[in-house]
Amino acid sequence: MPTLGLEALRRLSDNLLLEASVNGNWINRWNSLRDEGGTVWLSQNGVEGHLRLYYSNHGWLGPVRLMAGAFIYYCSQLEDSYEDGNFLRWSNYGPKYGVEWSF
Repeated sequence: MPTLGLEALRRLSDNLLLEASVNGNWINRWNSLRDEGGTVWLSQNGVEGHLRLYYSNHGWLGPVRLMAGAFIYYCSQLEDSYEDGNFLRWSNYGPKYGVEWSF
């Protein structure tokens, strides 16, 4: 699916890095190559966004970076044919955290 995105990185200090990213996609009335009483047409769109703050200290943590941030996902999908129709909408958001190890 064609997807467009934007990403930004900003070093806040020697130990802090801020990362923001957003991706979006959209298709409208594509042939799904399935047949349920006729051609099943697919329409779909989605957005994904992330905001992350990384902490690294090479003297104390070595190759490890700590991460805390937030995310948001949204997706909707419509499948439509003469005989059937399916609609799905999903969204999710919340905090995120993690550990990254580079080697």
